[in-house]
Amino acid sequence: MTEDAPKDYTEISFVCLREDGCPELPATVETACRTAAGKVSELEGFHFHILRHSHASLLISKLKAQPNLVADRLGHEKIQTTLSAYSHLYPNESGNLAEQLNGFMEESDDEEGENDNAGKA
Repeated sequence: MTEDAPKDYTEISFVCLREDGCPELPATVETACRTAAGKVSELEGFHFHILRHSHASLLISKLKAQPNLVADRLGHEKIQTTLSAYSHLYPNESGNLAEQLNGFMEESDDEEGENDNAGKA
């Protein structure tokens, strides 16, 4: 799409670009979304920003993306912004973490016991 762009063209990270490589105006995108929503009943209430939330939700729930990576993709300056919006999608791993720590501690105790017995033989 950008092969016809001027030589001084700089790649930019906009989702919607025109054929000439320039960013599409947000009002144009919103108008297209409203038009589509008016024609397709399943899209009632749809607006472009919903795609941003869908993108973030898929990154987290399906790809298990770390919060800092999601924040970077969304352009959030602070990770707290991402976590306040999407923390409910991250599984509560506290119980799993506690089980892993207990297992680690038990392994450590077993190894110490083996070392004590080896010195007594």
